[in-house]
Amino acid sequence: MRILILTAVVTMSAANTCPAQVVMLPTFGTFQYSGAVLVPDGGSAHLGSIGRSAESSRSSGWGSRSTGRSISRGTMSAHVQIIDLAEMDRQLLGAEPAEFLRQQKAKEAAKVVPPKPIDPVEAAKQLVRDARRCVQEGHLKAADYYYRRAIGELPSDLAAIAQREYDRFGQQRHLLARRQMQP
Repeated sequence: MRILILTAVVTMSAANTCPAQVVMLPTFGTFQYSGAVLVPDGGSAHLGSIGRSAESSRSSGWGSRSTGRSISRGTMSAHVQIIDLAEMDRQLLGAEPAEFLRQQKAKEAAKVVPPKPIDPVEAAKQLVRDARRCVQEGHLKAADYYYRRAIGELPSDLAAIAQREYDRFGQQRHLLARRQMQP
């Protein structure tokens, strides 16, 4: 029992005699630049800078005096290096510039695939399929939209079929709304 009490007293007295520690935390500030500059390849340009300073002084009636000073500076510059990957490829592969350019254009032309024309009837049929899917998933407003749009875009014979289907959907929707309103 005596050992524990002695340890506690030693710890407390050591804690009281520790000197205070000051931790300086950095502070950050930002400023913005908006504009355009022309900088050559490998060059640099000074875009702007900002400087701040502050000084304070305090004295007490006991003859002690303290002063503080803070100075900060920020600069913004642009350093430019243009990397032309096509030129590097040409140099590595050893082709003449005109020949390399012709090969590059041929590769790019081979990648381009013209889009298939969209058949308006098929697009309208897809609207009807989307409307059916929305009915099954319970998205009735979306189904209504798809049906109306499809009826307006389909040829008359297919529009008549879609109209009958839309009418059945409307009756089902009306019955469903009534059921939800009843207690």
